[in-house]
Amino acid sequence: WAIIAGKLYASSDSGEKWAVVQDGLKLDWLVGDPKAPSRFYLSGAAGVYVTEDGGKTVTAIGGPKPATRLSVDNKGRVLAASWRSDMGGVWRYDSGTWTRLWDEKYVYSIAADPNDPTR
Repeated sequence: WAIIAGKLYASSDSGEKWAVVQDGLKLDWLVGDPKAPSRFYLSGAAGVYVTEDGGKTVTAIGGPKPATRLSVDNKGRVLAASWRSDMGGVWRYDSGTWTRLWDEKYVYSIAADPNDPTR
């Protein structure tokens, strides 16, 4: 999968050909879930989305608007960064609930430690 100009593309032939599978969501970032290989998350202007079928269907799960970058820790919790907005900062999605962890509007990117979810 790849996000180009806000659209989600997929390839089924090792990248020889690509096709749009989602358009209109103004997407920015995608990240896989290490706890569920068929699940990945997408960030965009309207928040965070989840898909479990390769992007054919996506479900909005809320979060900061816009969500600029995402990461998923080894417990399957989503971390989202939101940059230069009233909802700016670091957010965590766990068990259906979003929690703002850091109120800092200049956070642009986020990464989870793959071995230690407390970091």
